[in-house]
Amino acid sequence: LDPGTKSFSEKLFVGLWKLPTAARPVRLIVGSGALAGFAYAADAAAGPTMCFATGVAVYGMTRRPMSLIVLALAATPAVVAHHALNYAVGGSLAPANANAAYLTYEGSPFSGAEITGAWRHESPVHFVRYAFDMLIGKQGFLFHAPVLLLALAGTFEALKRAGTGTWALRAAVMWCFSTWLLAALTSSNRSGACLSIRWFLPLLAAGFLILSVFLRDRPDLRPDFRLLAGWGVPIAILSAIYGLWTPHMLPGYWGLVAGLLVSWAVLRCRLRKPHVDHDGAARTFSGSAKIAGTPPV
Repeated sequence: LDPGTKSFSEKLFVGLWKLPTAARPVRLIVGSGALAGFAYAADAAAGPTMCFATGVAVYGMTRRPMSLIVLALAATPAVVAHHALNYAVGGSLAPANANAAYLTYEGSPFSGAEITGAWRHESPVHFVRYAFDMLIGKQGFLFHAPVLLLALAGTFEALKRAGTGTWALRAAVMWCFSTWLLAALTSSNRSGACLSIRWFLPLLAAGFLILSVFLRDRPDLRPDFRLLAGWGVPIAILSAIYGLWTPHMLPGYWGLVAGLLVSWAVLRCRLRKPHVDHDGAARTFSGSAKIAGTPPV
């Protein structure tokens, strides 16, 4: 259901982005609530955090408690149906796979330690290591979608430049951070045998929203985007060949990561290094002209 949650999040952020300037904001609030409710029903980690981030953003834009009531009412049908179905099937309001007793059957491949939903770390240090491993480790989410590195680097600048979309961007950042933190707190197996952290797939929508705002105001960083997107091509091809549900890393994965980081560092150095034209004017590789004879800034 992760791709479904991603689809909900894409539509939701479009609505949040339009909300400050909408002629009929109630319709967008109702739509946002319905999408957040569907996300809650589809994903036990990213769904609740999406509801929270959406509520904060809607209230931040409207400053009206009634907006939160409308949002909650729109989300209620999907939320109630989700818990009612869980209870009808498993006798519990929580998902059945969160109950260890349902996994203790003869021949079960599960020991109970794989179940998410509770603290399962040996120590706070182990938790911190695990949390960052989910982002940049062997199943690291960021390196399997390299352009997200640029979104991460530009988050604060995008927030400052978002204008009327500031609260939508705040919701995106809040949602990404809270989902990552919740998954890290309540799991220990990096979402099982899969190529990357599948729990974070819905966060692509938020990441690309941040990236689009960042690149809109920083066209000088488009070469960085092209470079990172280019490194994503061999990763995508190998992913298609070896499959998304694999207990092993892609062949040459760390080599690709190293090449990505080295080439990005080289690009950054080249773009900052001035190039002297035949007319004696110094220019950076991003095209900004300098006065001849003056040192680069």
